[in-house]
Amino acid sequence: MTRLRCINILSLTNFPGLFFGMSIGWLSPSIPQLLSPQSPLPSGPISIDEASWVSSILYLAGIIGTIVFGWLVDRIGRKYSVYIGTIPNIIAWLLIPLANNVIYLYISRVFSGIAAGAVFVTVPLFVAEIAETSIRGILGSILGISITIGILLGQVICTYMSFFNAPYVVLGLCIFFFAIFLIFPDTPQYLLMRNKNIAAEDALNYYRGVNQESTGDFLAQVNQEMEQLRETHVDTTTTTPISMEDFKSTATKRALVISTILFLGRNMCGLFPLVNFTETIFMASGSALDNTASTFIVSSLAILACILCTILVDRTGRRLVLIVSCAGSALGLLGLGVFFLLKSEGYDLSNINWFPLTAFSIFVFLSNFGVVTVPHFVGAEILPFKLRGVVFSTMMLISWPLLFLLTHYFLIVAEEYDMYYFVFVFFAWCTFQTIYVLIWVPETKGRSLEEITNAMENTY
Repeated sequence: MTRLRCINILSLTNFPGLFFGMSIGWLSPSIPQLLSPQSPLPSGPISIDEASWVSSILYLAGIIGTIVFGWLVDRIGRKYSVYIGTIPNIIAWLLIPLANNVIYLYISRVFSGIAAGAVFVTVPLFVAEIAETSIRGILGSILGISITIGILLGQVICTYMSFFNAPYVVLGLCIFFFAIFLIFPDTPQYLLMRNKNIAAEDALNYYRGVNQESTGDFLAQVNQEMEQLRETHVDTTTTTPISMEDFKSTATKRALVISTILFLGRNMCGLFPLVNFTETIFMASGSALDNTASTFIVSSLAILACILCTILVDRTGRRLVLIVSCAGSALGLLGLGVFFLLKSEGYDLSNINWFPLTAFSIFVFLSNFGVVTVPHFVGAEILPFKLRGVVFSTMMLISWPLLFLLTHYFLIVAEEYDMYYFVFVFFAWCTFQTIYVLIWVPETKGRSLEEITNAMENTY
């Protein structure tokens, strides 16, 4: 398979990430509509508390998707787990045009959350197992780019189409994916795990583009890759179960601490809660700029940041990207928090009504540049291979309820007190993480596993 074909297939595989992003982007224009006297729901406007549940229940349901599809992925395969993971999305978007009251939206968001949990379990695994080694890192980052593109698409579609018609666009994309993805074979690794050796060889040949005309070095290279997969399969089937002994080394303990802090930073930086309410934030700031245009600018910057991170993370190193991202995010949040604090104290800020867009743009760009994208790179490099799956799954199970709490109480706290309370909490975390990365996180770029382990032993 040519590299271009590989990228095309893996881009399609990341469509579920696009759907997850659209379910986030849907909130920004929809929540103000639902809260207004002109609410599209026949039952009338929803309350702040109801809006908080509509926004946050997705993340709580993500726990269900993570557990269910974490179990399914080894039972029915990577392919069918990705495929079945689309069904909750179809149900979620179908419920919105049928909504008579907020209960329909609650149920819709639950199904969106189940699909989101499926995305983060199934898609990275499928991508990692069919991608060529030389471009695996780049292709693994497509999921993050897909999510940010989805956020922008969700905002655009739901801004310029009616509340009840916009979901049909997403439904069309879901059905397109549902129809096309079925033609792909499962991953060679999964088929080997099920002792389907011939099917595994056929699958690898399909994903590498081997045909009757393939000869020479290319065919030998694919055959060698197949032999390596068989050897890896034998090694993994004879691996002993994980025990407490696996966690006792100094390097492993420090890798766990670093991974935990970096994964928590993806949530505690505040990106997802703040992006959920982008339009609401600009409305609250009193900015003279068009709120919708400001929202689109911010989301476009997020896409650019993810692409830039993909290009630079293997050139400049993980540590530098993280430091710039954490420090820059803290700076943007500080500016946004101070603006809202001064506004709440009654200061006239009309002369700098451009400032919220600038500060928020800096934050969104730089948090997407590293804080939310690099943890997977670093975690995969510093954690022992045997522990990666367990640690990543545990981190996801921690992330979902944390995101639920942050998102659920964001609007409530903003309504009862003011928006700057949460903004300063996120600023404090980004400041802490900047210092932590500066002092304790080693550079992993270009290092072997042995060199990384030695660096972890000598940290602190």
